[in-house]
Amino acid sequence: MLPWLLFLIWSALNLYAFGLVAYDKWQARRGGWRISEAQLKRTALWGGSVGMVASMQIWRHKTQKSSFYLPVYGALGLHILLFAVGAWLF
Repeated sequence: MLPWLLFLIWSALNLYAFGLVAYDKWQARRGGWRISEAQLKRTALWGGSVGMVASMQIWRHKTQKSSFYLPVYGALGLHILLFAVGAWLF
């Protein structure tokens, strides 16, 4: 039961992260209010790194800014490592 619940929470967080990047790109194009980079990085670190990386690539948003993409890809690497360790333990 717990693995499925964790998977659902992780999926929801990644959909949220995907949407945040898409919304930020939309706002950047129209000159509206933007999502702060700190909020985007926190969302990636909390577990939304897969959705965020996918959205960054699809929308071509913040892919050239190393101060942004390095922490996001670092969070992705951390999540892959945690998943591998969790799969090995269980």
